[in-house]
Order: sequence, then C-alpha cells, then structure tokens
Amino acid sequence: MNDTMGSARFVGPAAGVVHDGQQVVEWFGDAGLYVLDPPLRGYLTVVASTLERAPRIATSGGAEYGVETFLWGVTGEDFQRGFDADELPGSGWGNTLADALAEAGYTLA
Repeated sequence: MNDTMGSARFVGPAAGVVHDGQQVVEWFGDAGLYVLDPPLRGYLTVVASTLERAPRIATSGGAEYGVETFLWGVTGEDFQRGFDADELPGSGWGNTLADALAEAGYTLA
C-alpha cells in the first residue's frame, strides 16, 4: 500500500461505456468508473470491476468462493480500455472495492 493516499471519485457505471477498439467491454459483476487524483500509472480514469462470489482453486484442491475486484485503466473520450489490458495494482481475489483502491493508494471520495 502507498503511504500517501489519493482519492477515487465514482462517476458512473462502466457497463455499455468502456470500449476495446470498436467493441463495448462486457463486465462481470458490478463495474464502475472512477476518476483518480493523482492518476495511477498514467490513468486518470479506471474501471473497478467487483464479483461478490468469484471462484478460485484452494490449496486443498477444491474451489473456494469470495469477493474479487480488478482495476483497469481507461483512456480517451470514448473510454478505451488501457493499451496493456493488464489489471492495475490493488486488483485481486479477496479484495473489496475499498480494499483494491486502498492497496493502490486511494480512498473513496
């Protein structure tokens, strides 16, 4: 986690808004657009996509379920998903929206 905290302000849902080229990105779970101050890895706007019951393989070999949040960078007026299309710091299984943003160095405004 960063020592200095920035702010993340919710600006609306990401469903039907974010593009990958000409195609609209379909999100699983709850996906919102957030404006960050300061930017994260050059991204002023991110999508935070949260699944409340995401599966993962447990160390015992079975599946376990829990919350999972991913942060994705967004650019341009037509909200293009970031060029690298990799999740940003703070993303991960077990993280709520607030957890993911906090690990990336932000608090919800």
